[in-house]
Amino acid sequence: MIHTTSYARVVLIGLSCVWLACSSPASADAPHPVVRELASDHIVLGWPAVQGATRMRVLISSEPANAQGALPDPYVVATLSGSASETRIDHLAPNVHVFLRVEADTPRGVVGTNLHAQTPAAARAGLDGAVREVALVAPNVIRIVMGNGDGADFQRGTWRVRRRTGAAIAVRRVHRDSVPVAQMDYELGFGSDADLSETDVDHRIYLELASAVGSREILRIEGPDSTSVLVPYSDRYLETPVIQLNQVGYNPRATERYAYVSMWMGTGGGLSLSAFPQSAETVLDACDVASERRVARTASLPITVRSARDADSGSPVHQIDLRTVPIAENTRIRIRVAGVGVSYPTEVSESAAFHAYYVITRGLLHNRSAQRLGPPITDWVRPLGHEYVFTAEQADAFDFFPENTPQVGRRRLIGGYHDAGDFDQRPMHTVVPQVLMRAFESAPTHFTDSQLNLPERGNRIPDLLDEALWGIATWEQLQESDGGVRSGVESTRHPWGIYSADQDQLVYFTFARNANVSARAAGLFAQASRLLASFDAPRAQRLRERAVRAYNYARSHHASAAFMMYGASELWRLTEQASYKSEFESLWSSIGQYGAFSNFAEAHNQESDYVHDGQVMPDYFIDYLRGPSPSPAIVELSRTWLTRAADDVARRVIESPYAHRNGRPEGRPTGWGQGTVMGRYLDPIIARMQMSEVSASDQRNYFDAMSLSADYVLGANPLGMVFITGLGARSPEEPLHLDSLTSLKNGHGVMPGIPVYGPVPDLPAAEYYRFASRRFSPAFESRPPMLRYADVHSFVTTNEFSVWECMGPHAEHFAMLIGAGQH
Repeated sequence: MIHTTSYARVVLIGLSCVWLACSSPASADAPHPVVRELASDHIVLGWPAVQGATRMRVLISSEPANAQGALPDPYVVATLSGSASETRIDHLAPNVHVFLRVEADTPRGVVGTNLHAQTPAAARAGLDGAVREVALVAPNVIRIVMGNGDGADFQRGTWRVRRRTGAAIAVRRVHRDSVPVAQMDYELGFGSDADLSETDVDHRIYLELASAVGSREILRIEGPDSTSVLVPYSDRYLETPVIQLNQVGYNPRATERYAYVSMWMGTGGGLSLSAFPQSAETVLDACDVASERRVARTASLPITVRSARDADSGSPVHQIDLRTVPIAENTRIRIRVAGVGVSYPTEVSESAAFHAYYVITRGLLHNRSAQRLGPPITDWVRPLGHEYVFTAEQADAFDFFPENTPQVGRRRLIGGYHDAGDFDQRPMHTVVPQVLMRAFESAPTHFTDSQLNLPERGNRIPDLLDEALWGIATWEQLQESDGGVRSGVESTRHPWGIYSADQDQLVYFTFARNANVSARAAGLFAQASRLLASFDAPRAQRLRERAVRAYNYARSHHASAAFMMYGASELWRLTEQASYKSEFESLWSSIGQYGAFSNFAEAHNQESDYVHDGQVMPDYFIDYLRGPSPSPAIVELSRTWLTRAADDVARRVIESPYAHRNGRPEGRPTGWGQGTVMGRYLDPIIARMQMSEVSASDQRNYFDAMSLSADYVLGANPLGMVFITGLGARSPEEPLHLDSLTSLKNGHGVMPGIPVYGPVPDLPAAEYYRFASRRFSPAFESRPPMLRYADVHSFVTTNEFSVWECMGPHAEHFAMLIGAGQH
């Protein structure tokens, strides 16, 4: 007779599963096992001695027990004496589900208890030839990731794979892809240094097998350097990186939703997908892991060829159409490919769309200048810093100040954002509140007070507008009595060392007044005044006065027509004074035959545009079109051009030339976030949606293009990672963000909401790149374009960001996707 107990019960708290510590045995003399120690490579079980037991056994399986309590295809990992009360299971793979059973032979028969454990993921740094991860990436291809050690030895050495029965599966070929993953040997403090030679490397070893593994197995993998790992494999439980999908959740209002299947194996090139099944299925990621992961009641999901060989990913790419996956709030699902594994978790819900917006937009909070951080606003603590600057008159706002700059005219500066990993505020930062206000105007009722838990919560002003006002505050304080607005603040050099913002010992100075910055500030002040009027009339009036003075300064100092248009457009809509309408129309005509469209920015302005006279972003004229009595000729021309541009963007995303759909124009290089920040390409869509007479089909296409672009940012890309910290299963862990690196070193993890630039065409020749770049194999420059990336802080061009190139566009993009009533 076999007596069994059920698994420990679980309770649901929010979206988290919490295991209770006890179970209820069916028989009083059954074992009562508990997990006493859990690590990435072992489990220690303990239980009170079972009276009268003559023998104890510990079995494992890769799937939960059936209704009768029997584990499917169990594997005995320990046979012990009857008096035993503990055992240790060694050489387990990290991040695997292990379904266990402890049995005792007694005079009354066999009694046993089932329980479950999941080994944690391995540490991202400091492994010495240890296994970091094991997954199947095809029915007959295992990927085993080794931390550090000798990658060449791992590739050319002998590997053996055995089934639960001991039967061998022949290994036909071995491939390798070595990638630097961490540089944690640094000290904290101003003037501190880092030992970049201590670079951790992941060796991704691909084992091509003579036959498929199947759907369920216990694998023993042995390899060079005494590698031995036990892998409970189930295609319902073991995650596979071969599926790339939105790791936060798909927008339920989108009619186009996809996951992708692809893998580049380094020396093995693109993974063949010929052995993959023709369909996938959705399994529910239930909290009660004691229950088998059930297939969702939905049609099978077709797997079809997307690209025979995609240049960005260096491999064939298939797609999985997810349009039939049902909408379900707070229900996590995974995509299962039979014989391979399951995806990282996802969902299709409004709450997922809001969660992405929440984390991304609060990234701006974490990067605020002169903002004290801490509970209850955020778990990340940072004292106040950069509260004061000195006044200087340097005209070149794109260079450092001389070391001997006089420290005079000390002034308080509260507002704005650190540029990136460093702490300056630059002329381009005017775009951040600009795009936040444009997103707010897209659907004002979707944005509410306390929605983002900002320090300003409770003031009746919607949080998104509060964040825009924080970005505007720095330009208010940099405005002088003559109306001119200074170009920002800078120091004499980049930060020296790794430390939090409050520990910075550098001195910062204001740049001189600038006509183009003043023109853009006039637009910001006027737009904010109009949006704020119903919430805070006195401040709105002050902003109105600032807008007029900034505009007059910009006009008298010959600001460029592109930037003047923004001020004139917003002042006309705010004041309805005919002089601003007349000036706007004169500026429009001065630009060229097609007005603004003679110098139109179909994507966000780049740094060179701010250095010189700039292109015309849609934000610079959209409120003229939405204001009273615009010129019919300008309206019609704008509708024609914006419709064409918006349609082109939507088509470029939905019918993307890239296998993983995204909005990057074909042929555009990936550097400086151009391959990861999709919001910078969506301006024509956002502008056209804010005009009248948009058909239902166009609205659908525009929304689908924005949603597909968000999917790409959130993991449906060749790297299979989210490009923003704190979101999804795989996201940056070592961004070049000094506050985050300080927090990481102190054991608190990186700040959430921090983006990275992502892949780049090539690496600079600077010495500090060399330590990590030489650890790639194959070499960095030979990798597919969207795989030229490493999550290490010395790679400035891949792992830094800027608030104006990345954070602002991301926040605008994801704000456009939330539904009403979300908080």
